[in-house]
Amino acid sequence: MVKNFIYLLFFLFSTLTYSQYVDVDHTYSAQDLIENVLINNSCIQNITVTNAVSGNFAGTDKSFGLFTNNNSNFPFADGIVLSTGKLSNVPGPNTSLSDDNAPSWGNDQDLETALNISNTTNATIIEFDFTPVSDIIQFRYIFASEEYQENDESTCTYSDAFAFLIKPVGGNYTNIAVVPGTNTPVKVTTVHPEIPGECAAQNEQYFGSFNGNNAPINFNGQTKPLIASSYVTPNTTYHIKLVIADHINHRYDSAVFLEGGSFNISADLGVDLVDGNALCENEVYTLSPQGNFGSLTSLNFSWYAVDDQGNEQLLAQGPQEYTYDVTIEGTYKLVLDINGNCSVEDTIVIEYEDFTSLPVVNQLNACDPNDTFNLDDAESIMTLNIPKFQVEGYYQSQQDAENLQNKITNTQNYSFDPNSPTLYVRIENDRGCFTINQLQLSINNQNVGPLYFTKCTGETQIDFDLQEMVPEVENELNQTNLAINFYANLQDAYTEQNTIPEDQSFNVSELPITIFAKANNGQSCVSIIEIILNTYTAPEISDDNTYFLCEGETSIVISAGITENLEGYEFLWQNNSTTPTITVSEAGLYEVEIIKTITQNGTTSTCSFINTIEVIQIEPPVIDIETFGDLGNQSIQVNVLGSSNYTYAIQQPANFTPQNTFPLPGGKHTVYINDESGCGLYAQTVYIVDYMPFFTPNNDGINDRWKLQGVQLENLTVEKISIFNRYGKLLTILSPTKSWDGTYNNKNAPSGEYWFQIDFIEGDSFNGHFSLIR
Repeated sequence: MVKNFIYLLFFLFSTLTYSQYVDVDHTYSAQDLIENVLINNSCIQNITVTNAVSGNFAGTDKSFGLFTNNNSNFPFADGIVLSTGKLSNVPGPNTSLSDDNAPSWGNDQDLETALNISNTTNATIIEFDFTPVSDIIQFRYIFASEEYQENDESTCTYSDAFAFLIKPVGGNYTNIAVVPGTNTPVKVTTVHPEIPGECAAQNEQYFGSFNGNNAPINFNGQTKPLIASSYVTPNTTYHIKLVIADHINHRYDSAVFLEGGSFNISADLGVDLVDGNALCENEVYTLSPQGNFGSLTSLNFSWYAVDDQGNEQLLAQGPQEYTYDVTIEGTYKLVLDINGNCSVEDTIVIEYEDFTSLPVVNQLNACDPNDTFNLDDAESIMTLNIPKFQVEGYYQSQQDAENLQNKITNTQNYSFDPNSPTLYVRIENDRGCFTINQLQLSINNQNVGPLYFTKCTGETQIDFDLQEMVPEVENELNQTNLAINFYANLQDAYTEQNTIPEDQSFNVSELPITIFAKANNGQSCVSIIEIILNTYTAPEISDDNTYFLCEGETSIVISAGITENLEGYEFLWQNNSTTPTITVSEAGLYEVEIIKTITQNGTTSTCSFINTIEVIQIEPPVIDIETFGDLGNQSIQVNVLGSSNYTYAIQQPANFTPQNTFPLPGGKHTVYINDESGCGLYAQTVYIVDYMPFFTPNNDGINDRWKLQGVQLENLTVEKISIFNRYGKLLTILSPTKSWDGTYNNKNAPSGEYWFQIDFIEGDSFNGHFSLIR
C-alpha cells in the first residue's frame, strides 16, 4: 500500500547545491512548525499550539526547530526536530558527541507516566490542539540517539524517552509512538539489532542504521521511518503532546524527526492483496476507505486504475461512490475530496491467485513392496516450497477435496492401495484460495543394475570410496541431485537402517561383495540398486625404471614398464604420446599413465596407474687412487666421484667387484673401473714401489747399503733412481739393481733425511725419502 498526502508547502528552501548534512533553523515559532510544516493541509482544522518548552541555551539556540535534508540522504525532505540537546548540534557530520545541558531544564510527568519511568530531564515539548474531519490521523517520524552504540552493551541498557501523547480535550493520554502492532514504546532498548555477546535483537526490522562519521545527522544511530496513527472522532477537538527527554541524566542526547506534511487524515484502503493474501479466482472484492466518513458532507470519491507506467484511468466518481468492486487484478487508487478544499488518497495493489506454476500431477514412490507412505513428504513437491502455498489435505477423490470431507488423517503412515493409486491434494493460499492437484503413488520396482565397481590392486587389501558410485547411480537412473545411501543388505535398504560408511576396505580374498544403494529424490525412493564390488590384479610393471643417458649420447628410448602382453593397455605420457615407449633427450622424471580396460559382466571398467621413469645424465667419473700400508704390505683404494655406480678389477677387465680396496705387490698395475649404468669402462695405471725407509752404513753387515726392495725387481721398468740431500743436491744416480753406500765423493754423507726419485721407462716417476743413520 502506498500513502500519498496532498498539502501546500508553506516554505521553499533555497539551498540548491549538494550537501551531505541536514540543515536546521531555530527561527520558526512552534505554531508555524505545527500548522505550516508538520500539518499544512485543510483536512486538519483549528490548529492551536498551547505549549512549547525548549532548553534555555545562551544566545538564540533552541532544542526544537525546522530541519531540511539539504540534498543529503536523510529520508525526510523536511519537518520538525525535537532534541534533548541544542538544535545546532543536530546536523552532521557525526564526529562529535551531542551531550548538552541547560539551566532549569526539567522533566515531564506525562511522559514518565505514559512510559512508566521516572527521573527524566531536559524535556523538549510542543503541545497543540486540532480538529480532524475523519476518524484516523497519522504522521511519520524517525527516532535517533547518541545512545545507539554499535557492538556495545550500553545499547541493551540505556535509552532516552519520547512519546506522542494524544487525547480528546479533557480525556486521557494514549502514547502512539510505539513499535508497530504493539504497545511497546519506541526506544534504543526496544528497537536495535543483535549486540553480539550482550543481547538479542529487538524489533530489528524497524532499526535503520548505526551511523558513521559522514552521516547527515550527528547521532550514532536511528530507526527506519515509522508511522504514528490513532483513531479519532471526526469533528472533535484533540490535544497532542510531542515530548522527548533525557533519562537519568543529560548525557548522550536524542532527537525525534517528524516528517513535514505527513500529519493528515487517512483514506486507508488496507494492505495490498498480493502473494499469499491474493484474491481467489472469480472473487469480487469491494474497496472502501477505512474510516468513518458518514458524518461528513460534501464528499467526492474518485476511483482510478493505475497502469505500470503510472497512467491513471478514471473508473468511478461521485459523492455516492464510497465503494468500488474489483474483478480483475491491478493497482487501484482512491482520491477523496472533502468539502472541496481537503483531499486525501491511497493506492492498493490487488492480485488474483495463480496456481499454474504448480505441477498438476506429482509422483511419490516407495521401493519396498510392503512399505507405507509419508504423504507429508510430498508437500515440498506439491507447493514447490513457495511460502504462500500450503497443503490443506489429502483426499481419495476430487469431490472430497472440493467439499473438505473425508480427509486422510494417517498421512505419515498411509498404506498403498494399488486399486487407488491417485490421491487428490488441496493446496491453499493464506486467504483460503485453493486448487486441487493429483499425487500418484507407486511401488518402484524399477529394473536397474546391478552396477559393478571394480578396482585394480597389487596388494592384499583394497579400499573403495562409494562416493565414486554416486554419478554412476544417477546416470543409471537418469536423474541428478539424488540423496544416495549405501547398505550391506537389501532389508537394511528397505528399512533405511544401518547405513554403511562411504569408505570401505576389504581383503582381496573377500571379493566380490554385494552392497545396495538407495536413491531418494528428497520426497520418496527412486530405486534400490545392487552394486558389486570386485577387483582384478594390477598389471606387472618393471621394478627397473631408471635409464642412463651416457656422455656422447643425444637420446635414449624409455619404456612405460609393462612386462606382460600389451593387449588392452593404453598409454598417455606427459608429452601426450600414446605409445609404450618414447624417445627422450634430457635427464629428468617422465610420467606415464597406464590405462587398462577390462569388461566384466557386460560392464566395462578402466584402471589406471601412474609410473614414473627416471633418466639420469651420466658424466665421466673423477678417479683418484691412494696407496697405503707398510713397506712390503701395501694396498690401494680406488676413489671414484661420479653419477653412477661402479665396480672394480685389477690387471684384467674381468671379475669386477664393488670392493674398492686391493692389496698389491710392488710393481706396475692396471686398475679397471666399470660404470654399472653401461656408460663406459675406464683404466688407470698404478705403481707400487718398496724401498728401505732407513739404512746404517757402519759395515756391520746389516742395512749397510740403501736400495729398492721388493719382489721381482727385475720386472720393474725402472730407468734410474736419483738420490738428493735435503738441499736438493744430486748425490748419485743408481740403476734399478744398484745400491748406495752413503758416501759422496768418497766421503761419508752425514746422518739425516735423503730424498729419491724413481724414473720409469714409460715416463712416469715416483718420489720418496729415507733416513741415513750413523
